[in-house]
Amino acid sequence: MKVAKVLSTGTDQSNYEKTTLSNGIRVITATMPHTRSAAVHFYIGAGARREPPKVAGVSHFVEHMVFKGTRRRPNPAQISEDIEGVGGNLNAATDHEQTNYRALVPYNYLHTAVDVLSDMLRGSAFLPEEVAKERDVILEEIDSTFDSPGDIADLEFDALLWPRHPLGRDVAGSKASVKRITRDDLVSHIENAYQPDRIVVSVAGNVAHDDVVEQVATRWTDMPHSRNGKYHEDVSPSVESGPKVKFYKKRTEQVNLLVGVPALPYTHSGRFVQDVLDSILGAGMSSRLFVEIRENRGLAYSVSSFVKTYADVGAFGVHAAVDNARVDETISAIMDELGRIKLEPVSEIELRKVKEYIKGNTLLSLERSSYVAHWGGWQELQLGRIEPMDEVLDKIEAVTAEQVQALANELFKSERLHLALVGPARDASVLPGLLVVN
Repeated sequence: MKVAKVLSTGTDQSNYEKTTLSNGIRVITATMPHTRSAAVHFYIGAGARREPPKVAGVSHFVEHMVFKGTRRRPNPAQISEDIEGVGGNLNAATDHEQTNYRALVPYNYLHTAVDVLSDMLRGSAFLPEEVAKERDVILEEIDSTFDSPGDIADLEFDALLWPRHPLGRDVAGSKASVKRITRDDLVSHIENAYQPDRIVVSVAGNVAHDDVVEQVATRWTDMPHSRNGKYHEDVSPSVESGPKVKFYKKRTEQVNLLVGVPALPYTHSGRFVQDVLDSILGAGMSSRLFVEIRENRGLAYSVSSFVKTYADVGAFGVHAAVDNARVDETISAIMDELGRIKLEPVSEIELRKVKEYIKGNTLLSLERSSYVAHWGGWQELQLGRIEPMDEVLDKIEAVTAEQVQALANELFKSERLHLALVGPARDASVLPGLLVVN
């Protein structure tokens, strides 16, 4: 087995070793001898943003199907039982840019986790009867999304921001596209998209790097090098100007509103400034939006901000759930807070509090082997390197009040605003006029 080893060093809690197998699959580990667990994550650089519209949702469909039986484990229950039978858990998720499969097991069952996940990804049967059953399950999943006002607002906001682009549609696809997807589409997707140069295996816990590499290599080195397949071309979305409003009428007790702007991608050097800005405005019960909108004005029970980032674009938004009679007042209050952070530099006291919040939250997350595996696997796949934790914390620490204010002025402009609302029917004609940030 021909391998190339590279060592990437972070803090004592997150040192990573990396080995690239002869076919291009990357294996990274973080040894955490104080734990009793092993978190095994397979990251695949295949997601919803590179799907043709005709088969939108195929990545998510494949993610479901690999749990439905393999040639070695024909009964789906055998897959879950092999992990749950040792006290572990098994899960997966599809995003716009990647799909990941993960298992958390006691460390002495590392081989079981690697074997089950490898079998799922390489030996899935895609039996026609299972495809038919899982199609119905996914259609029910899509229906359930539209039972959740918050989820609807999120989808409508993405569609406003990135219309006519895969980033603006549901990862699960539409009911129409899911009904069109055939078994051949599923098999073709995994054959073309699940290529070695798009696979990262990230393992963290009480493990030895060489043991992990051996476990993975035994099951994967016979896979040939990546080839030029029919993986759909990826294009960047155009940035839509605003202000734009979409009102989705639904009989609910509250209106869920989501207002935001195009923002920085995770590849941008200013992403740490953006994280600080997000935390100042809407992270936790001491954030500006929570204090002003819930505590001071009593407008909403739930209010927070968020950042979505992709390789080439991003979004910064604020979500709130409010009484229908107080929607206009809440939107105006959000606009006031966006305007205030543009006009007034953040105090050193507030900036210090937010930095400590981000750093502390990140460090506490590294106590969990699953998060350490995620940290390394996602970065290796999406960035091509793993940023040492000390380096990341230094970049957070280096953010200045002037940078926060400058970014707020860059992002929070009236012509960039997009507003999605879900709630009872009302006159929505006044809403665009409320989207003004001074």
